[in-house]
Formats: sequence, C-alpha cells, structure tokens
Amino acid sequence: MVDFVPYEETLKQLARERYKAYRVAGFNLNTATWK
Repeated sequence: MVDFVPYEETLKQLARERYKAYRVAGFNLNTATWK
C-alpha cells in the first residue's frame, strides 16, 4: 500500500495519525521520500 502525505499541514497530521494506527494494528511499515 502507498499512502501519500500531503503538503497541507492539516492533511499531513491526518496522514501521521493513519501511520500510527497502522503501526498499532501490527503492520510493518517502511517510509520513502520522493523528490
């Protein structure tokens, strides 16, 4: 799954909350940066 983190701060915070929820659910997550 790919979950993009938007530039807008409020949407960025929602993405961070999703990331935390995935970790709590036991998913093994990797992050990457594209430019």
